[in-house]
Parts: sequence; structure tokens; C-alpha cells
Amino acid sequence: MFAVDKNGNRPPAAKPDSPSNESLKTNALEAAVPRRTPSLQSIYQDAAIKPSPLGYDILRVAEMADSPHLAGMSSQTKRNGLLMALQAAGVDLNFIVADAISRQRALNEYEDDLLKKLTEFEVEKAKEAGGMQAELD
Repeated sequence: MFAVDKNGNRPPAAKPDSPSNESLKTNALEAAVPRRTPSLQSIYQDAAIKPSPLGYDILRVAEMADSPHLAGMSSQTKRNGLLMALQAAGVDLNFIVADAISRQRALNEYEDDLLKKLTEFEVEKAKEAGGMQAELD
């Protein structure tokens, strides 16, 4: 397993003598990208996803599907149970589907924005590296 001293503590990890190019890239990327990843709720709020008037959205349906009351049932039985509960609550299934689509779209847009920022960052760093290489040459 892992080496520990007599007090049960692990020894500090050995540090490399010189940083590698990979660690420099990682450190530069960490400096450019915010450390705190926004919550899904904040991404959904930024996308102006409206809450359900009855309180049922795709997230609630997912919670219902994970209910211990449905544990061990076949997928068809779970599906029928969920549909029956949603119908009894007066939930429009089209709203649930539209909610799922809008949340997926919001996540895709957020991902596309992050990829765009990453690409811009990589292009900027490549230009800097090219400038440094030109100076060295």
C-alpha cells in the first residue's frame, strides 16, 4: 500500500528538479480558467430556464425515478409508475420534455463557450511560445 511513518503520516511527495512543459501548460491553464466551476443551477439560471408552475421539471422526474419505492422494479414498471404519478399531479409531459431539451441546450452552450475560451487561450499561448522561440533563435 502506501508508506507511512510511525505516527501514521505519509511522507511528502518528491518534487521534480525542474518543471516539465506539461506542468507549465497546466499551471498556465489553471491561471487562465476560474477555479470555481459554476453549479448546474447557476448555469440554468443564466440560461433563463423557467421553473415549472406545478413544481415538476426533468430534475424532479429524475429524483422520482431514483426513488427507493421504485427500486428493484423493471424499467417498464418504473416508467408506468412515473407516468401515472405525473398524470395524477396534472403535469404536462410536453413541458417535461421541453424542460429537458432546454436544460441540455443550456449545458451545450456553456460547454461551447468554455471550449471557445480554451481555444482562444491555446492560440494565445502558441503565439507567445512562437515569439519566445523566435527570440531564442
